Amino acid sequence: MSRMNEYEYVKYVNELNKLAEDIVKITEVESPVTDMRVIVEKLGGKIILNDKYPGLPSDNKVRRDGPDSFTIVINPYDNQNDKDRNWALGRCLGILFLNMGYLINPEFWNEWDTETFYNDSNPRFNRRMYAINMNNQFALALMFPKTMFTELVKKYTDGNKVDMSTVAKELNCSITPAISRAEDLRLIKRWYE
Repeated sequence: MSRMNEYEYVKYVNELNKLAEDIVKITEVESPVTDMRVIVEKLGGKIILNDKYPGLPSDNKVRRDGPDSFTIVINPYDNQNDKDRNWALGRCLGILFLNMGYLINPEFWNEWDTETFYNDSNPRFNRRMYAINMNNQFALALMFPKTMFTELVKKYTDGNKVDMSTVAKELNCSITPAISRAEDLRLIKRWYE
């Protein structure tokens, strides 16, 4: 995949934002989403900690269980606190929606095997790094909906500086996802721009 121009990128991020906002709306959770388990359950999913599921590699993955159900397996050792678990679950929801078509494309969704677990390095997904980036951005859009996040960043902006550590604390997340979300929404410049 070639690099997107600015217009394509903004359009793509807006589409992710819309999908994430729709999911937050239909699951009736408040934003910021501080407990992704609620969304998973309301969407028909169940969560398994890898240490309770022998024989699976340690990375986070998903499986289609039926036409309107799925399982997410997360590694409890890499996701020991709520912040990390939320991030892992958000990325797995990205795999389900963006890469496998859950609730978006039923025909495509039903093509996925109910016995196999998938992660974002699956060869059927559009190039591994693109899929990972897409799932990361979706997780951020789901956890921190655009309107709420933009207002919060404005609240902690003084001139041309944003106190991202305070934004992260208020969102109950580490600073890296907060900065990534602000960059995706073009609220702050990327360090290399």
